[in-house]
Amino acid sequence: MKKKMKLSYKAVLSLMLSAVLFCMPAVGFAMNGNYATEVHAEDSIGESETATEQETESTTESSTEPETESTVSGNDVPEPVCTCEDKCSSYGYDHTCEVCAGDYKKCAYKKPNVTININKPDGWYNDTAKVSISVSDVAHTGNFEIASIQARIGQNGSWMDVTEDRKLEISENCTVYVLVTDQKGNTYERSRTIKCFDTTKPTLNAAVSDGLLSIQVHDTDSGAKAVYVNGYEFTDLTNGTLNIRLQQFDAGYEYFTISAMDNAGNMSEVYKTKNPYYKDPADDSDENPAE
Repeated sequence: MKKKMKLSYKAVLSLMLSAVLFCMPAVGFAMNGNYATEVHAEDSIGESETATEQETESTTESSTEPETESTVSGNDVPEPVCTCEDKCSSYGYDHTCEVCAGDYKKCAYKKPNVTININKPDGWYNDTAKVSISVSDVAHTGNFEIASIQARIGQNGSWMDVTEDRKLEISENCTVYVLVTDQKGNTYERSRTIKCFDTTKPTLNAAVSDGLLSIQVHDTDSGAKAVYVNGYEFTDLTNGTLNIRLQQFDAGYEYFTISAMDNAGNMSEVYKTKNPYYKDPADDSDENPAE
């Protein structure tokens, strides 16, 4: 009986050792597998972080590079641009322009507003003078260029090219006509009557009364500028009238020689009037005629 128990005990122990030996490879494999999975996971995380860093650096580098002009791909259609060289309207629009062919109100062309100035010479003249001409686009559209400027004196005068100096010489009061042509052949005209000439001599009359010499100058064009009495110039005229209070020494003039000049430089005829207060030097009396 004791022998059988010993044998059973040994058999159980042998079975247990066999089981342990059989299970050890499986446990080792399982442990190795878990370690390999963790290592692989760590490697994957490291590679992912590295790739993310590289993508970030690539994005940063690309953002710092200068921007380039965008190009239209083959599938994109660019917006049409107005190409008109004149303002479109419902009565006439550019059929070759895609924008205006669809809607003429979208015409982007700006029509110039051309102004011609014919400037009157300053002052008055009795020989020749120059009229200056200026041309400009007051709308500042950038769509106007001067091709030529022509001018003429009177409606029947001949056209003269004044593009370079833009001045026209005249010798009488007249109407000046100006014709401007732009780069497209469009023309602009203006006229102005110029009155800056006075070739008529002024007239005058004078009288002495109550010790006062009164002179009246008549000039309907440029007006009186000065009066000369015995060589002395007087310019303080009021409406063409000059009054001179005679002094004691004025009694020495037997006559007053008077002339007048207008603002154009025309001189009147010499007017001569007797001085009623004149005293003959041979007269020894103490009487003063000026009184």
